[in-house]
Amino acid sequence: MVLGIVVIVLALMILIKLLAGEDGFFKKFKDGMYWNGLIRINLLLFLPLVGYSLIQIGNGTDGSDYNNASLALAIISFVYCAVFYVWMIIILRRKNEDLKNPETYDSYSTLFGKYDYKNSLFAKYFCVIWMTRSWFMGILLAFVKSAPTIQIVFLLIIDLVLLVKIVITKLHLSKVDKFFTIIQQVCIIYCEMVMLVFATNNLTTSAQITLGWSMIVFVMIVICLCLIKIVFDAIKALINLGKKKGKQGTNDARVHDKNKVMNSSQAPKTRTGKLNKVTPMPFDNSSADELGLSEYSDSKKKNSRNLVKYNF
Repeated sequence: MVLGIVVIVLALMILIKLLAGEDGFFKKFKDGMYWNGLIRINLLLFLPLVGYSLIQIGNGTDGSDYNNASLALAIISFVYCAVFYVWMIIILRRKNEDLKNPETYDSYSTLFGKYDYKNSLFAKYFCVIWMTRSWFMGILLAFVKSAPTIQIVFLLIIDLVLLVKIVITKLHLSKVDKFFTIIQQVCIIYCEMVMLVFATNNLTTSAQITLGWSMIVFVMIVICLCLIKIVFDAIKALINLGKKKGKQGTNDARVHDKNKVMNSSQAPKTRTGKLNKVTPMPFDNSSADELGLSEYSDSKKKNSRNLVKYNF
């Protein structure tokens, strides 16, 4: 069933890629799914897929067609999980500067975006560590199934160490994310402790029912908290998307105004000067001195005297 879900998701991704054009709903959906969406789905299905494949491989086959087909699917699932696991390690082995690259971040930020990967290797490889735990759990379930107490004790030790490391390390950038991770880890440890009590004690029917219901209630509380967080994150993402669009609109308006100013400054200018008003002077009753002609009249008189003096 889990492998069928993976196959359906992969087929859907191929279909979306074929339908996606340069713009539109399918283009946006494809951009959101490659690769973050696909990685997120695989991380959710990784534990059941690994557990199923290893348990089926451990059981082998009795030669019937049904068991042979189940074993073949288990081997395919095992190979698929191994390839996905190695791919995640290859991505996270990049330098932190490369992970901050916009193209890389937009494609693979599901693996490290919400973790403090710059300051902690534990935070950077947390998804890989969690997948490694899934591998170990699958191996215990498949090959140590005759000793359930040993299975639970080993898992309990692993989860306790992870809980301590999560608490003392700045795993997440957000304190809310760290709080929910701690709650989930506490829930897992509580369930393992209840299973350990079932495995090591002969409990009465009423005690078994009480412990079983307590485990169910605890798990349901954690699931409800996680659903609330998912809704909160979705609302927050929509708000950020609206702010981003508003900021983009403001930037576009600024660019438009800037282009308008540049176009107007490059246009040829017509120089228009303002004419000074000229007031005509009345010459009727003005003397030569008032008109500034006194020097001209004096020079004329002098020349006329000289002509008289040298007149033969």
